Amino acid sequence: MKRRNVLILIDAMNGGGAERVLSFVLRQIGTADFNCTLYLIVKEGIYLNQIDPNIQVRYLFAGDSSISNPVIRLLNKIYRAAAYRILFRLPFLLPFFCTVRKGEYDLAVSFCEGYNTILLGKIKNRFKACVQWLQVDVRNHEATFNPRAFDNAMQRMDAFVGVSAQTLEGFNKRYEKHGLNNKPQHIVYNPVDVDLIHKLAAEPFADFKTFTFLAIGRLQHQKRIDRLIEAHAMLINKGYDMQTIILGKGELHKSLTELCEKLNVKQSVRFEGFQPNVYTWLKKADVFVLSSDYEGFPGAVCESMTLAKPIVATTITGTVELLENGRWGLLTDTDSASLADAMERMLTDAVMRNRYSQLLAEHQGKFLFKNHIADVVQLITRYLPT
Repeated sequence: MKRRNVLILIDAMNGGGAERVLSFVLRQIGTADFNCTLYLIVKEGIYLNQIDPNIQVRYLFAGDSSISNPVIRLLNKIYRAAAYRILFRLPFLLPFFCTVRKGEYDLAVSFCEGYNTILLGKIKNRFKACVQWLQVDVRNHEATFNPRAFDNAMQRMDAFVGVSAQTLEGFNKRYEKHGLNNKPQHIVYNPVDVDLIHKLAAEPFADFKTFTFLAIGRLQHQKRIDRLIEAHAMLINKGYDMQTIILGKGELHKSLTELCEKLNVKQSVRFEGFQPNVYTWLKKADVFVLSSDYEGFPGAVCESMTLAKPIVATTITGTVELLENGRWGLLTDTDSASLADAMERMLTDAVMRNRYSQLLAEHQGKFLFKNHIADVVQLITRYLPT
């Protein structure tokens, strides 16, 4: 029987949770009964080198990392920035620039909400079916600078996959007037590479010298690191000996460091940038903190649960399901004072921390997420032509 072809689209393979999940999927999908190709809006990102070499990678724009000549790299960046703005302001031009031919692939999957969604909407007639894989609550998510084109593309999809029940709930509320809630919908929890997490966490790493809260994520508004810094400052002002370490990089780095200076916590808040192995940091930290305004299925929470790490998380899409309304971790309101209160409880109550750690350690394999991609493969196969 002829193997069918699947095209998976995402903006780039940068250091976010969806990209990390996709890199895991692409490493494991080789045994599936279909061929898989990755299509990037920009060929760049730290997870590119983690993709199975047998996976073909195609792209709309070349990234900068593969260009050694600094002049050519600069010219490429200028060209890409200009072309990017033009094409996604005038998306009717996209089909002329995308080299994917009609009939080349049976199914296309937009693995995240972004410019890849707009592109797929414009070339939908080149595939037998198109699926949008929702990674966040789209009610709050500013996916692109062209929301009209994004909404139009969403309406062209044949089916939708949510990484949590609340993700689909938010999607249906936003697009109810468009009738998208009448199209096929599925819940597929993102798989987690449990074996790799434990392997990487076991690598040598020095203990922290003081009580440590750890946050992992891009420095962007969604993650609300400013809220975490404010909560941290409240605890420092109470006289606690502690530190907060933030792993990740992003456009808000400067403003967040300025906030630390303003609140006099520059010495106790550490920005450590992107780390290829966050799990050694997570294993040594005392408590993991997620301070986001919205998520879909926060992978860092899954990773913390895998390592039996006590968790403080804002009550948002994804965390309520993952933590089962507080069974596996401490949920808090989405304001600095509530977050500080929850962090203080974890800081001062060793019995609580040990209880959460023991509970998580004893129930490995019983969480919502799984350490295999069978559900992902099953969903993709469902929309492939027979």
